[in-house]
Amino acid sequence: MRSVAGRALLEVLVGIALAAWLAGSAAFHWRRWEQELALQAAAQQVMADLALVRLRAAATNRSHRLLLPEGEAAYRLQARNGTTYVDTHSPRRLPRGVHIVACNATASSFTFRPRGNAATFGTLRLRNAAGSERSVILDIAGRVRVQ
Repeated sequence: MRSVAGRALLEVLVGIALAAWLAGSAAFHWRRWEQELALQAAAQQVMADLALVRLRAAATNRSHRLLLPEGEAAYRLQARNGTTYVDTHSPRRLPRGVHIVACNATASSFTFRPRGNAATFGTLRLRNAAGSERSVILDIAGRVRVQ
């Protein structure tokens, strides 16, 4: 009878150890997964704001742009006012841990003309805290894609 009780105790201890190992492994990978989700969310946010800026350019018959300063964790939506651009909103913050690495568009901005085509275009690179990157690419026709 004692061997059955001892065996049951051993099975319980092995089960607890296995559950602890799985929980530790999940916690370790959770942070990386969270950072990847933040990076994907940032790319989707920029894509949505590019669509918004394009529509506003057509609706207001003025050029609009996203100003994307390198090294920052925020960008600005702007409208042309005479010869300069003015902010139309407060700066848009990227998700935590994500920042702009580079933007090869002229003046680090993606600009749309009133007809909806891109006046400045190129590639925006975003990076998360783990070092992973996503590129948001705007072509001259105004099409946007994420790589």
